[in-house]
Amino acid sequence: MTDLRPTLEFDDELSAKDIKRLISYPDNDLLVVWTAQHPGAIARLKSHGTLTGDPKFAFATDDATGNPKLGKKLGYAWIQNQMSKRMADCNDKLPIWVSLTRPTDWPKKDYGLLRVEVPKSRILFLLHFPWMELLQVMARLEESECWPEDWPLGEYPATPIIPYIAKNVEDARRNLYLNGESGTRRTQWDEEICRSSWERMFDLTLVQSENPLWKRTVIGVISEIQRDDVTSIVPIRL
Repeated sequence: MTDLRPTLEFDDELSAKDIKRLISYPDNDLLVVWTAQHPGAIARLKSHGTLTGDPKFAFATDDATGNPKLGKKLGYAWIQNQMSKRMADCNDKLPIWVSLTRPTDWPKKDYGLLRVEVPKSRILFLLHFPWMELLQVMARLEESECWPEDWPLGEYPATPIIPYIAKNVEDARRNLYLNGESGTRRTQWDEEICRSSWERMFDLTLVQSENPLWKRTVIGVISEIQRDDVTSIVPIRL
């Protein structure tokens, strides 16, 4: 039977208007998202009818170091907890990452690009840049036995690891400096305040075209993809 619910699909680049439309879009209506998957995952989807996150790939070793990438395990544990809080029937599954726009390139050969149609309620959306910053914070936490007393600013050109996600430029300036913009840069951060700030990455209303802290790169996570969710699989050739 044909599903007569509306289907929303975005073009190659999201605008502020697109994000406003996404925010107001009904949870039960269908949304098109894209995900690139390795051949083994696609074979499993075809044979078992369901695709879920695989620790073998989620926590694969870094090609440069040969070691697991720092920050991934704590970061994924945190995002799984957020999925359980914000979505139904997640059952603590690893996230499958999806994009609202069709990717134009992918760094893996012989992957397949899946076009997926699912209700909006099955996807948790977040801002890409705060998530990447949080992975750096999680890497610092993985190296520590507890919340660090000091977060070194680092030497130029290294980017300082700041465990607080500011909601706008004014908030960033107010919290980064101890005594105003001309004061000493903060190296100590309250754990409870910082952990609460991480959840701002899910608030898409914070995206403003004039705010450089919240660029319009929206990504999503889904707990599983069913075979019937996939409308097409396009081979990726590099």
